[in-house]
Amino acid sequence: NIAYANTSGITGLGNEAVTISDTTSVAIASLNTLDDNTTGTVDAGTVSTASGTLAVLLTAYGSNGITGLDNESIVLVDTSVSVTDLNTLDGYTSGTIDATSVTDISGPISLLNTAYSSQGIVNLGTNITVTDTTSSTSDINLLDNLSSGVINTATITTLTGNSASANTIYESALPADSTETDGFSNLGNEKIILSDAKIDATNLLSIATASSGDIHVSDLVEIQ
Repeated sequence: NIAYANTSGITGLGNEAVTISDTTSVAIASLNTLDDNTTGTVDAGTVSTASGTLAVLLTAYGSNGITGLDNESIVLVDTSVSVTDLNTLDGYTSGTIDATSVTDISGPISLLNTAYSSQGIVNLGTNITVTDTTSSTSDINLLDNLSSGVINTATITTLTGNSASANTIYESALPADSTETDGFSNLGNEKIILSDAKIDATNLLSIATASSGDIHVSDLVEIQ
């Protein structure tokens, strides 16, 4: 990059194939700058560890001008990320992605479950904001089990599933003034569509108490 920047002393550069020799602690922003400096390919096959923001990492891995990236250990520096972008990066490398810096992550529950169950993403204990309006109770309970942060469910208007899993959700619900660091926030006004054919009256009452939303029980044939 110093050579390419020295336009007064070095001329004629701009279309070369470049092979870098760096191995560890490569700042991906610098690699992207090098990619911009030449129309030739940049061989980054020696890189074993890289760091940067999710945006610049995705730029590097998505570039047709950079080759040899696919097994690096990555250290993120972001504090807030989209789970869609994080999963995309995870698909680019077989190395681990250290997400220690991330304090906030957002996205659909299905993609959040993918991220939290990935063997390639480590240290992702964080505050979570889901963007779904409808969720199955099993999916959101799985997210709660996989993660250790507070899950903000403000966008959810409808929950579907059996009464046991619905009660599990509300047992993890946090009051508005809670200082707890694990559980669900902003629950309590969802429409609930239960799939039970038989239900215990105590369970049904517990759900009705936990949410001010309507409870739909079209599959119910017996209350025990």
